[in-house]
Amino acid sequence: MKSILVSLLIMVAVALPGFGGAGDDAAYVPARTYDVHRDPAKDLKAAIAEAHRTDRNILLDVGGDWCKWCHYMDKFFDDHSDLKELRDKNFVVMYVNFSEQNKNEKFLAKYPEPTGFPHLYVLNADGKLIQSQNTGALEDGKSSYVPEKVKAFLTEYGPGKR
Repeated sequence: MKSILVSLLIMVAVALPGFGGAGDDAAYVPARTYDVHRDPAKDLKAAIAEAHRTDRNILLDVGGDWCKWCHYMDKFFDDHSDLKELRDKNFVVMYVNFSEQNKNEKFLAKYPEPTGFPHLYVLNADGKLIQSQNTGALEDGKSSYVPEKVKAFLTEYGPGKR
C-alpha cells in the first residue's frame, strides 16, 4: 500500500508544472488571477511560445484583485461563454498584476501607460504591441461590458487581423 501511495505521489508531482515533468515544452497555462508574485517577463516568454504554437495573438490583461471592474470582466466572460470561447480561440490570455504590492513597472514600461483598469494590450505572436485598449470603451456604464463591443474588439484584434 505504501509503495502504491509513493508511486501515485510521484506521478502527480511529475505532471504538475514546476516539478520537472511539464518542462519548458509544456503548453502555456496562464494565471487566472493577478498574482503579485508572478514574473510577467517569464510569463510573456511562455505566452509567445504558446501564441506561435497555436497561431494566436496575446492579450495582456493588466489589473489587480483590488479592481472591481477587473472582477466584472472575469464575471462577464464567465457569463458569456461564446465570447470567452472567442477570446480563448484568438488569444493567449496573460494576467499582469498592477497593485501597491507590485506595479510591475519595469515590465509595463515598454507599453503605453494604462488609462484605467483593467487595461488590455494586444500583442502579436512575436510580442509586438498591436493595440492598447482602455476597457472603459467596452463597458455598459453600470457593472459589466457590452457584448457587441467586446465581440468586435476580440474579432478585430484576433490573429491575422493586424
